Amino acid sequence: MRARVAASEGIWGWRAVNAASVLVYLFLFAPIMVTMLLSFNASQFGGFPMTGFSFRWFGVLLQNDIVLAAVRRSLILGALTSVICTVLGILAAMALVRYEFLGKEWVNTLLVAPVLIPETVLAVGLLLFIRWLHAPRTFLVANVTARPTNDPETIRRQLVEQVTGRVRWRESIDWLAGEGGVTRFAEAGSGKVLTGMVKRIAPDAEGLALGAPADLEAFAKSL
Repeated sequence: MRARVAASEGIWGWRAVNAASVLVYLFLFAPIMVTMLLSFNASQFGGFPMTGFSFRWFGVLLQNDIVLAAVRRSLILGALTSVICTVLGILAAMALVRYEFLGKEWVNTLLVAPVLIPETVLAVGLLLFIRWLHAPRTFLVANVTARPTNDPETIRRQLVEQVTGRVRWRESIDWLAGEGGVTRFAEAGSGKVLTGMVKRIAPDAEGLALGAPADLEAFAKSL
């Protein structure tokens, strides 16, 4: 009787471990799968329900000079990191296997930790670190440069320059509607002057004039 009870408890114990393992893997990989799925969303804003299936954003991505430059930079850094880490890893492995020294366990733990920590956990930690730095979560296109930036110091400097600098409105809208992939522009305030200018520069874009608080609330809910 006791053997049956023990066997039953063992089975349920393993089932609990398997269920917990499935939940952990879902937590780690579900965000990646959702991001991959939303990359085919026809809408500009990622969210459910999807408005349609489209490869449009991949084309926009390949035309974005900033993203392509970031990819090239990432490939260069990745190659350099691989070479440096391989050399240091071999040297560290030889030292850990052949010699005894003070703090050997700490060094071993420090070297193994990046392999054991999942990428999702590292990504969440990096997000929290960026928020701690008060870095903008999106880019700003200034009228003085007509180019995007998300560096806080650059944004502050460009806000000052915008007071006396030449307004490059057309170039800014051209970049947003082209490389930026923006399809909907909203003007908050009375009148439709800016909305009309946007339509003349980017005829395919949608212009929204939000002149009342109710309009702003409805627009915010649509995002």
